[in-house]
Amino acid sequence: MGAARWIGRLLAVVFLTLATTTPARTQAIDDVLRALAWEACLGPGPAASRAGLCAAAIALEGWSPAETGTLLAYQGAAVVEGGAVLPGLTLINEALSLSPDEPTALLVRGIVRVERGDIDGGVRDLTAMLRLVPGHPEAVNTRAVAHVRMGLLPLAIAEL
Repeated sequence: MGAARWIGRLLAVVFLTLATTTPARTQAIDDVLRALAWEACLGPGPAASRAGLCAAAIALEGWSPAETGTLLAYQGAAVVEGGAVLPGLTLINEALSLSPDEPTALLVRGIVRVERGDIDGGVRDLTAMLRLVPGHPEAVNTRAVAHVRMGLLPLAIAEL
């Protein structure tokens, strides 16, 4: 069966489902949409696509503050990866205001801080992240680089 025919059948099922909706069915549809949006936001792909998918996911209702924080962290990471550092950091900071222990937000903000010269702030973020995810390679390596920049070579060597 061709793709157009499958799409037509899928749309017919969706419209039929919406026409005969109940509160339980509506909740089930919302749950599926949130699950798909979550996977799309946290999945692979170009940074701009991921940022847009995360924004669309955040727009859905029903997320807990921690879940919204995670989505914002991934959106911020994608925006930073795409080259828009300051808007990305704004999203990261918003994520951390909702979920202070969000590892992705701490990691990205820590890396950006180290790269931009805020070594102390970067080390604080990376240390907090490593308390949540011990041994995370990117956090360990970036913190070691920060220690080198601080003139703490023995600490950097011990880090690795």
